[in-house]
This record gives sequence, structure tokens and C-alpha cells, in this order.
Amino acid sequence: MPRDAPLSRLYHSPPSGLPGAVRLARVRAGARASGRVAVSVLAGSVGVMAAVQMIAARVPGGGAAPFAVVALALAVAAVPALAVTQIRWGRAARGAARLERELFAREPARLGARRVASRLLTAAGWGVALLLALALPRLLAEAGLPGVAEPARHAAATVGAAGVTAGAGFVLWWMRDAWVVALRAMRGAPPPGDPWDPGYEEADSSGAVLSFGAVSAVTALVAGRAHLWVPSTVLIYALLFGALAALIAWNIVTGE
Repeated sequence: MPRDAPLSRLYHSPPSGLPGAVRLARVRAGARASGRVAVSVLAGSVGVMAAVQMIAARVPGGGAAPFAVVALALAVAAVPALAVTQIRWGRAARGAARLERELFAREPARLGARRVASRLLTAAGWGVALLLALALPRLLAEAGLPGVAEPARHAAATVGAAGVTAGAGFVLWWMRDAWVVALRAMRGAPPPGDPWDPGYEEADSSGAVLSFGAVSAVTALVAGRAHLWVPSTVLIYALLFGALAALIAWNIVTGE
């Protein structure tokens, strides 16, 4: 293969004379892995909370109390897990973009629109998780736990106000980002890429199928919690475990 061949054709065995490009390929792979983990934790948290709340709402009498407590514990545990994975993903993505600018003196334009869309979808996931958390006080009260429901109601009011403030800030930030991407698109075609750029690894078809299946199952659980349809208890468990299995397989298959 000629010496001046694009590095993307040598992706799996890049030449040792380009340590910066090799490092960029590794940093990009790390950013993609962090993104998969963050999305998996978000989707998994939403799916588990929706499923447990639906099951708790169906158990009659005092039997719903254990499920309601589990739903509360899941909501409390989801907040730090979501925050850690999202922060890690953001740092990894910024690190990859910064390294690309250092190596090739250009903005990573290819990921501009994708970044804007992923941020919007991530914010939507956070919004659904917030709505599920705000439904906990009523669920706890109906499960016969008024002593827990009252503090949860006050906490939900605080969390709701913080969520509205954060949402307004995100909308402004997202609109600025979208405007920057739109301006870049209106300037015309981006400049040709550097011949030694390792490129972006193409998405695996099996990984795309697994992620789509997981998101579809989580969406079905959320729709059931919103009373848009009434799945059976067996189907709730099937959707939940199917979504979790698909998310785990997505990370394993795509990671390999």
C-alpha cells in the first residue's frame, strides 16, 4: 500500500510513525464507549423505574409497599449513576474534539449535527426520568406509606423546580449549539479531511439492532407507565429483561 494512503484504510494497524493519529483513534474509541455506557445507564434506569412503578401500582393493598420502596431507591440511586456517566461521556467527547483540533487544525464538523441530536435525545431521557421520579409521592401514598410519601412530596417539589431551571438552561445552550452547527452547514461543504485522519469506525449492524431493540422496549415500558397501553405483568418483565439484555449485549458486541 502506498505511503500516502489514507490512514482510515490502515485503521486496524496504523503505522508507528503517526503517534498522534493512533492516539486520536484510541481517544475516539474511548469516547464512543463512554457514550454507549451513558446511554445504556440512562435507558436502563428509565426502563427499570417505569417497570417497577407499573408493578407497584398493580399490587393490591399493603403488598405494594416493597415495590414502592424499591422504586424510590432506584430513583435515588439513578441520579448519581446518570450524572457520573454523562459527565464522563462529555469529557471524553471534548477530549476527542480537542485532540482533533490540535492534530489537524480544524473543527470536528462531521460530529456537529450528531452531537446536537444526541444531546437533545439525552435531555429527553432525563426529562422522562424526572417525570417518573415526580410520580413517586403518589405511588408511595397509594402503597400505604404516608410517612415516606410526605417527605418525598417535598423533595419532588424541589427536584421539579430544579429540573425546570435546568431544562430552561439546557434549551438556551442547545439552541446556541444548534445555531453554530447550522452556520457551519450554510458555509458549504467542509474542507477535505486530512489523509492521515484515522476516521470514524462505522457502526456495526448488530449493535444498531440491539440498541434499537432496547430503546423500543424502554419506550414501550414508559408508554405503559403513562397509561397509553396496558401490558400484562408477564410482558412488563419480558420487556424489562429484554431491554437490559439488549443494552448489555450492545456494549459487548460494539465494544468488540
